[in-house]
Amino acid sequence: MPSLKKAQRRHAAYYLQVVRDADRLYRQGNDSLEHALRIFDADQANIIEGIEWARRCLTEDEKAKKICSAFPNAGALLFELLYTPRERLRLLKAALRAARILNDIQAEAWHIGNIGIAYLNLCDFSRAIKYFERALLICRYSNDRAGEARCLGNLGLAYKELGQLQTAIKYYQMSLILAKKLGDRRYMGEVFGYIATSYCLLNEYVRALEFYSKDLAIAKEVGNRRGIAIVLNNISLVYAEIGDYGEAIRSAEKSLKTCRLIVDRQTETAALNSLGLVYMNTGSPHHAIELFDQILIISREIEDRRGEANALYNRKLAVKMIGDLEGSTMLRQ
Repeated sequence: MPSLKKAQRRHAAYYLQVVRDADRLYRQGNDSLEHALRIFDADQANIIEGIEWARRCLTEDEKAKKICSAFPNAGALLFELLYTPRERLRLLKAALRAARILNDIQAEAWHIGNIGIAYLNLCDFSRAIKYFERALLICRYSNDRAGEARCLGNLGLAYKELGQLQTAIKYYQMSLILAKKLGDRRYMGEVFGYIATSYCLLNEYVRALEFYSKDLAIAKEVGNRRGIAIVLNNISLVYAEIGDYGEAIRSAEKSLKTCRLIVDRQTETAALNSLGLVYMNTGSPHHAIELFDQILIISREIEDRRGEANALYNRKLAVKMIGDLEGSTMLRQ
């Protein structure tokens, strides 16, 4: 019979492969996506047990070091989708420690970059930028062009959040050049979406729709349903800005349906928010409040501070609108 340590090592290695296979299926998109989510959900307890064993034993077991470093990248998309930022930070910081012990410079860069994404999700933009810049230096040193492209795109996202839109676009364009050279269609689509969002914030709605259309076409081409959900919601926001509320509602509802199918809760809150704002603008604040209440529940569950704050603010505006409407009715009577 194998020893307990050998059994735990084999268990962790097995569920590392389960995560890798599930993430690969998720990346294939379309029908494979739902299958991937079912696998990940069914084996969640065993996956966590494998991760925790590797984290505990990384200083004393050579295999544990490799497994601990490998887990975050093996399930990168699924961990981003299903884990809170703080849960990802715990996973990634252990993986970073393991990568440094192993002297695996490429893994180190990817872990640092993903730690930056977690801080970005927590709205700690300055810290996120520091991590992205560190990851970028390592990627350039090791000639990791794919990693470099994503670091540049992530820096653009951080500067966009700080309101430095032209700086963000500059980073996106550098990222896009690399993604095109690498033939990474999926990431090219994401970057088109990033550029579109910046143009939307600059009130350049025609250019925004042009880039969102490119993003949507690629997302459909590669079967990226999460990407489709995100871009449909962003298109909804553009239509709302130009006053085409019918198209805004149709796009947001399509996004919401897709989000719920693939269990993308963060994009689900974004689609609910888009619908809530449209219903406020079209004189239906009661309906909007119902949607904002749904956002509050989800945002608190996934630790989305910004989503929670936005929902509270928008809910307050909707309540005020009801009071104003009722006051106007009383005055007319």
